[in-house]
Order: sequence, then structure tokens, then C-alpha cells
Amino acid sequence: MIERRQSTQTVTYQPLTDDEWVVVEPLVGPRRPALAVRAPPVCGLNPVLHVFTTKCLWVHLPQNLGYPPHITARCNFKRWQ
Repeated sequence: MIERRQSTQTVTYQPLTDDEWVVVEPLVGPRRPALAVRAPPVCGLNPVLHVFTTKCLWVHLPQNLGYPPHITARCNFKRWQ
């Protein structure tokens, strides 16, 4: 059985800057027309990076940072896999 230990370190995530987004944007792919009006792709990438950086669960994405609902963020991740 695998034992999972809780870390005492607090990990924080800083959203991508515009300069970082310029590097990442070609990897994410073009905007889908239906989503172009709602939010830019960086708004979908930041919550995914937050989950992998902080190792929080999808359902614990902080809404006060302007992230979409956890289902939307997870669907974005699955689409980019």
C-alpha cells in the first residue's frame, strides 16, 4: 500500500505573465470560436497549472482567483492532453 504524507510546505502558484503566455500560447492551440468570446485560453491554463503546482484537488480550485468552475478547468486539461 502506498503511504501518502502531508507536506508542511505551502506551495503557491502565480498566474502566467503576458511574457510567459507568449511562449506557451503556441503549445495550447488556437482558440475555439465558441470560447473566444468567453475567455482567453490563458484563463483556462492558469487553473490547470495551479492544480499541478499546488497539488490541490480540482474541486478545491480557489474561486476568489477568478478561475472557472473545476469541471471546466478539468475539461480544458483533458482536451489539451
